[in-house]
Amino acid sequence: MIALLSPAKSLNLDSPILISGSSEPIFQLEKQPIVDNLSKLQTKDIMKTFGLSQKLAELNFKRFQVLGSEENLNERRPCVFTFDGEVYHGLDAYTMNSKEIDYAQSHLRILSGLYGSLRPLDLIEPYRLEMGIKIGIGRKKNLYEFWKEKVSLSIHNDLKSTGQRAILNLASNEYFKVIDPKIVEASVIEFDFLEEEAGELKNISFYSKKARGLMARYLIKNKISKLSDIQGFDSERYLIHSNLSTPNKFVFTRKFEPIGKINPHKN
Repeated sequence: MIALLSPAKSLNLDSPILISGSSEPIFQLEKQPIVDNLSKLQTKDIMKTFGLSQKLAELNFKRFQVLGSEENLNERRPCVFTFDGEVYHGLDAYTMNSKEIDYAQSHLRILSGLYGSLRPLDLIEPYRLEMGIKIGIGRKKNLYEFWKEKVSLSIHNDLKSTGQRAILNLASNEYFKVIDPKIVEASVIEFDFLEEEAGELKNISFYSKKARGLMARYLIKNKISKLSDIQGFDSERYLIHSNLSTPNKFVFTRKFEPIGKINPHKN
């Protein structure tokens, strides 16, 4: 099985990494046309295309100008320790040991607008490029057209080594759209993480994002190889909702508590 995650817009460029080892992104060379395109964008173009404030646009203009430079390449970090945000707070890779990270290297893929598909230890430069950004790359009208075949074939090949042809989709719709089911040739398992409040079940983005990371962590730490074992996920009080779940979609619920009242426990 392969679990898929989205990347994060925010980056952690400062926390020390205690685990040694790294890898090169599989599409390190293939991304060059995107880098060439981004380097031509001016601050005003970035503000308009990315929907960013001037301050963030200026930051990303500077980053785009140095992508691929020798200095920048020397400062790269493994992506699983660099992406920040709620998904990666849930995944909490900094508290994983080397064996767990090695397992994640084979069973976790992070979809990326710039890099296509990343393994946890793949080295990345600081960047921001959502898959849904409307930019053309050569004859490809958007990043989906540029990456779809490449990424799907890569995932197809990754699945061969896991012994089970199933994709665990913990990515957002924006990123999962880059996967072509006809090329991957695998069953897709979806997930919902819902909060019960006043008798109603709600999808609250802040919590569901973290839950995606928590689920990825559960899969890695427990080396889950059977789909039925996914139902044992119980991080931060989530429990399987059998009536809402189907063979191709697992639904987990918990009673809603405001931020600060949740008592998380690690798997």
